[in-house]
Formats: sequence, C-alpha cells, structure tokens
Amino acid sequence: MYIRVYTNRFVIRAFGEPEIEIEGTPDKPFTTERLLVGSFQEAEKTLSQGIKKSLGSGLIKKTPVVVIHPKEKTEGGLSEVEVKVFRELALGSGAAKVVVHEGSELTKDEVLEKLKNA
Repeated sequence: MYIRVYTNRFVIRAFGEPEIEIEGTPDKPFTTERLLVGSFQEAEKTLSQGIKKSLGSGLIKKTPVVVIHPKEKTEGGLSEVEVKVFRELALGSGAAKVVVHEGSELTKDEVLEKLKNA
C-alpha cells in the first residue's frame, strides 16, 4: 500500500486485485500551520478509515504493509521526530510494517521494492 500525505488529505493506493486509489479527508483538519500532521488523533482516525475502505470487507482481517510518503511541508528533509510520527500514524492505523519515504513520487514497482527490502 502506498500512502501519500498532503495538507488534510491522504491518497491511498492499494495494490490488490483490483488495484484501487482512494482519498481520505478528515472531519476536522489535522494539518497545522507548521506541521503536516499537527493533530495526531484526527490524522490517525482519517487514515484508519481510508485503509479499511481500501482493503474492503472480508472474513479475514488484512494488515497491510505500507510506504507512507509525506508530500508537503518537507523542506530541508524530515526530522527524526517527523519520521516517527508518520511511522506511528501508519502502525496505529492498522499497518503491519511501515517504510517512510522522502523524495519523488514512487511507481508501483518502486513501492513493492521498498517493502521487500524493509
């Protein structure tokens, strides 16, 4: 699963059959003036709902492996604290394994490679 984080918005791409992409937006903003994720609880709630929606329903609960990619407010790179926030956000939303990515947009093959090497 590839999760891109924007101001008050998650774009979640699930690589199942069929491959889907959904957008999650919060009831209340989670982005602040300085931080992409300033309200952790609101962000976690929004991401959890998006992940559940992208996995669909079934008898067996699925726990995705995730690349999470902050796309805004990353000037100068992410601090150690910010990386931890994104990792904890994904884990708290149901991910089994998380890779935090900084840099350019990833292709499906690049996401799968990052997850394989994690």
